[in-house]
Amino acid sequence: MLILDPLDGSRNYEAGYPAYSFAIAWADREKPRFSDVQASLVLDLATGTEYSSINGIGFFVNSKKTIAKPVERLNPLISGDFGASRTAKTVFPKLAEFAYLRMLGASTLDMALLARGALDAYVDVRKQLLVTHTAGLALMRDSGAIMTDANGNEINPLMNQDTAYTVIAARDRKLHKRILGICNQ
Repeated sequence: MLILDPLDGSRNYEAGYPAYSFAIAWADREKPRFSDVQASLVLDLATGTEYSSINGIGFFVNSKKTIAKPVERLNPLISGDFGASRTAKTVFPKLAEFAYLRMLGASTLDMALLARGALDAYVDVRKQLLVTHTAGLALMRDSGAIMTDANGNEINPLMNQDTAYTVIAARDRKLHKRILGICNQ
């Protein structure tokens, strides 16, 4: 099965804001779960940077294997979607007390930047991430990021048109645990 998002960040594209991407993931089953995703690609359409991963092999930037080392920072850089959900309105002000927050508006690109090590965490607690975001999730997983849903459970939904989920991903366990605690207060 191929899972495609031909233009993540379409509002950015329409406005001329240079943060939008093409995303595709491949799973080796007809009715796959997230764990069945074997390869993914996110192409930053504004810069041409290619982020890819192969399950069990690793994460690549422009075809070069890349390993992002966790760095503990006093004020981590966290990205995510701060949409209009009640949960997001509660969580993001608490994160802003200790972190710098960013939102590109192209979720798969944000996820690729976490995989690369340019971000310390990615958070979306709105339960509005769709199956089209699978490529970004696979990049984070294959880069070694710690990744769960907002309740701390493994992310492994059945990949179909109705799939919607939350994600908390971080480069290090301590930050992931801190964010998870905030989400569950």
